[in-house]
Amino acid sequence: MNLSIMLLWSIVVQFLLFYPAQGVYGGFKFTKTLKNRKLSGFKHLFQSDVRSGGKCAMLCSGDKKCHSVNYHQENTECMLNFEVVGNNVEENLEVEDGWVYYEKSEDTEPIVAKTSSKFDYTGVAFRAKKNNLVHIIPFIGKEFTFEFNFTYFTTDSSVEYSCALLCTTFSAWTERYPAIWIMPGGLVQFEVSYDVEQTKPTKTLIAKNKVREPNQKYNMLVSSTYDSTSGKYKFIFKVDGVIETSTTVSDVPEFQNLKCYVGDPGHTPSYAVIEDFKFKPEGQ
Repeated sequence: MNLSIMLLWSIVVQFLLFYPAQGVYGGFKFTKTLKNRKLSGFKHLFQSDVRSGGKCAMLCSGDKKCHSVNYHQENTECMLNFEVVGNNVEENLEVEDGWVYYEKSEDTEPIVAKTSSKFDYTGVAFRAKKNNLVHIIPFIGKEFTFEFNFTYFTTDSSVEYSCALLCTTFSAWTERYPAIWIMPGGLVQFEVSYDVEQTKPTKTLIAKNKVREPNQKYNMLVSSTYDSTSGKYKFIFKVDGVIETSTTVSDVPEFQNLKCYVGDPGHTPSYAVIEDFKFKPEGQ
């Protein structure tokens, strides 16, 4: 076989082996797969009884050391690899029927922050990062609903707390509104608060601190509605459809240019993902 035929055959093999992976898992894209191949010769973690390739990919997303996976559907076996195949396909891969190799990209597609009075990012996953501004709300009235799905993967014991979500009008530490903070040990703090003035203490409208499990998705919703009978505003915080805390206040602020970050420009970002992020004004 001459050199040109060998080169052509190599290109065909690469095309057949590599094709786009399916979906985004835990805020990471899995950009290519290799059928009937598995990465070998590198450090990995083994997981049994993993029922789908998507679940295997999700486990990889939750481990900072994991960069690819080998998955066997029939045996429900998942290997979390600490390396990727690289350029030397023949040397780093074993040919074995039933295995599929999935490779994790370093990030999801960049999303440019948009500005509108309401938004619905259903089907979109945002990974918390330092300056991950995803949306600007030009005006937030006194009645509204925020809703999103929240997952965190690990906590960093070297920092006091980290941030997964922050909507703020000014900077990371003043005039904030909804925020999620994650403490070592799995304590998750959700709050809706604001600074009455920059020189005065923060007023907390609603807050909830609770230990929550990593690698588990929680649906979170906070709403503000006006009660005409009492003449007050009622704040409700729900997790998975269940009210965890509520309060009534005589008045709430009307913010302009509320910047929503998945992460926090002023603090360490959490190893967390916000999905299906929605905001809509009410009573308008």
